Amino acid sequence: MTITVANYKGGVGKSTIAMSYAVSRNLKLVTNDLSSQYDNVGITDYVKLPENKKRIPPELLHSDNTVYDLGAMNGKVDHKILDAIKHSEALIVPTLTDQRSLEATIQFINDAKQYVDTIIVVINRTSMAKKNLKDYEYAKALISTVIPPTHIKLLKESTLYSRIAKHGFSELTEVQNEHGVRALRKAVDYQYQLFNEIDELIIAGNRIY
Repeated sequence: MTITVANYKGGVGKSTIAMSYAVSRNLKLVTNDLSSQYDNVGITDYVKLPENKKRIPPELLHSDNTVYDLGAMNGKVDHKILDAIKHSEALIVPTLTDQRSLEATIQFINDAKQYVDTIIVVINRTSMAKKNLKDYEYAKALISTVIPPTHIKLLKESTLYSRIAKHGFSELTEVQNEHGVRALRKAVDYQYQLFNEIDELIIAGNRIY
């Protein structure tokens, strides 16, 4: 399986989702992002793309079982993103619910969907508290104008799991009580459930646009 995780907007959780998906599925990670964050969490099977080349090297582009983690450059589908999504079974687009993130997400989908059959949006760090539920509903309704609602998934906010993703699995030693362990297990299980749903959409493989 080969997928691309990308968006025009930074800070929406691209690298965290790409990293977690690659680890859970035992896939190679190819990135144009900072490699130090992967060192922090103990990932060894990743490749940092050379900054001085406009294209993805053929030996990386044609390898199977890869997750491409690509930050967009200059707000456009550049050659590296284009290379990746053309060779991917799906494009995963993380977003937040603020207006700037949503606008960038809609634009990115419109620019990219001619090159890939399956696009899945993950509304990241979503709070299901009643006061914030309207933000999620608004985001889902807006994104549904460009992809089917069935291809919009959410990833619930979890401070504990965010610490693991940011600082590495050494953070587990900081979980001092059973409540913390249960909360972490619940957060990880929820993320794996999300990944299983993504896999099902990719396997379905129908062109939906």
